[in-house]
Amino acid sequence: MIPVSQRIGFSAKGDLGPFGIYGAIGYNFEDIDSGDFSFLAGGDYSYYFESGSKIYFQLEYLSIKEERLSSLLGSLALLDSGLDSESNANLFLTRTSYDINEFSAISLFTISSLNDFSTIIMPNYSNQISNSLTFNCSFAYFSGKENTLFGPGLIGGIQEKPKMTIEAGFIYSF
Repeated sequence: MIPVSQRIGFSAKGDLGPFGIYGAIGYNFEDIDSGDFSFLAGGDYSYYFESGSKIYFQLEYLSIKEERLSSLLGSLALLDSGLDSESNANLFLTRTSYDINEFSAISLFTISSLNDFSTIIMPNYSNQISNSLTFNCSFAYFSGKENTLFGPGLIGGIQEKPKMTIEAGFIYSF
């Protein structure tokens, strides 16, 4: 029988003047007596220009078990950092995006491990070509010392982590 993962949590959000603030705490478990806590705290700010464009800033702190990162980061979670399995990965996330116009945007997203000071830097460009077709181009640069969460090293002792990834493609909406 495959164990079923369950989660219970609490979240809150609000405004502090022009800033949005939010937080969440969660408990992930298969058996109620043997689970783990995750925690998120963050804030954001948007500025609208008279031309109609917008710039957006976001900062977050996330504490979560390393094995749960793959559900958040997808293919970017190339994990094998050597963190103690009982400790949480403590991450600092930033996002800055600028809507150039109503069709195109650029953004910069970073994820830094506070445990080992490794970082992923991810610039992105997207352009809506038509109502249902969007071009997207993303980069990811992995920085850190060897065998850190986002630094160079081997995954599972066999495959080397990439230093940089590039992804470009079209997204078609039905």
